[in-house]
Amino acid sequence: MSSYAQYLGSKKCCDLRGLGPQGPAGPTGAQGPIGAYGQTGATGNKGNTGPTGRSCKGDTGPAGPAGGPTGNTGPTGFTGPTGNIGDTGPTGATGPSQWQTSSFIGPTGAGYTGIGYTGDVMVYGALYVQGGIDPTYLALTPQTSGPSGFPNPLWVDSNNGNALRSQNIYMDNPSINNAYISLEPDNTNQIILNDGGTPNALSNIINYSSMTLNDSLTYTNTINYSSMQITNQFLPNLSYNTLINEYGVTTEYNDNTGPTGPTGGYPYQLQGFISQGSVGVIGSNQLSGNPNAALLLECSSNPGSVFSRIRYESNGGFQDFLPFWYNSGEIFRYDTNGVTVASGKYLAPNRLFLPTTTVVATGTTTLNIVGNVNTTFRSYQIGYTGTTTTVTTLTITNMPINAIYDVAIYNGGSGNLTINSSLLGTGSAIKTTYASAIVIPTLRSAIMTIKSLAFTTGGTIYVVSVSLLTP
Repeated sequence: MSSYAQYLGSKKCCDLRGLGPQGPAGPTGAQGPIGAYGQTGATGNKGNTGPTGRSCKGDTGPAGPAGGPTGNTGPTGFTGPTGNIGDTGPTGATGPSQWQTSSFIGPTGAGYTGIGYTGDVMVYGALYVQGGIDPTYLALTPQTSGPSGFPNPLWVDSNNGNALRSQNIYMDNPSINNAYISLEPDNTNQIILNDGGTPNALSNIINYSSMTLNDSLTYTNTINYSSMQITNQFLPNLSYNTLINEYGVTTEYNDNTGPTGPTGGYPYQLQGFISQGSVGVIGSNQLSGNPNAALLLECSSNPGSVFSRIRYESNGGFQDFLPFWYNSGEIFRYDTNGVTVASGKYLAPNRLFLPTTTVVATGTTTLNIVGNVNTTFRSYQIGYTGTTTTVTTLTITNMPINAIYDVAIYNGGSGNLTINSSLLGTGSAIKTTYASAIVIPTLRSAIMTIKSLAFTTGGTIYVVSVSLLTP
């Protein structure tokens, strides 16, 4: 199109509003030659946009070629400020529901506030509760087997008398020294009772074969199906043990503190036992020169012997004897030589006295023998000095019936010592067995033997005999 008029003529319909009556068109003149283009004038001011004219949409032309590649997306602009929230509209009426806001003070806690539900609740599947459960009671339906997939379920076993079952139960009391009770049926400590004390907690343990009871200091007691053991760790290296089983009772003392044992060495062990038919004591000292234990005393029911074995350790060797003590003193002992009675002691009922030292007699012309009513045998000694001396009187006191006293007489003087044949003293009870006096020269000795006898005529007769000893 070469002109705007031609453009308008090409349209099927145009908006003719605002034009006056149009006269008939004149004939078109011949087209003159196109003149030279003039210079483009300055662009005028933009006029006001007129109203949109009415136009019919022409046919859609063919689609043009595709444009070039899409350019890069520009950066996102800043988000503008959020507008004010409008007023909340009125709340509508609440419809009927079993769920409602509620509060409850239970018997086991301070109370709860939340959503309450009135009526029974049935859950056909698992129930997960994040917080605690505070029911009035809990009723579990007995099952033939426990649930799977849970590490420690709690359930009722119908195959075992509807017993409540769990694999591990732990009960504690944080307000009292964290004391606790642990129940776990394994192969070690199945039941633990602990008082939570610090630092010396008492922990009593029961398992499938034994029970152990501890105190806060040194005792450990263990009881199992066949024995009971009590241990007192008095010091780190000093202990006492008692064992009771089907064989009897055994007590044991162990000393590893140092060279303080009975024999001066260590470790030292002393053991006593009571078993079927025997009672005994065993002692051992590993540093005494003999590592074997010494059987100190054993009383058994072996035929023909009450004491089957007596052993005493001394200087690294063993001596066989049995001492009898009373009030911290030895009364007598039995060994391979027989019975030895301690000094000043006697054997009943005959009051046999076996002295270890000789009693000293006194006298010059009168010989004084002081006896003991509980002693049936005694020995005396007396030494004479000076010039010629004659013993004419013999006094005897406290000599029991059927006793025998021996008196060793030594003449250490410068003259003869004469023992008269008719001794006086003790009434008329002195009787002699020699017809004439016994003369003991200087530096010589004699033995006087005194026997006390009860006669049928009543009273006591003292029979005296004197024998001069050869040089």
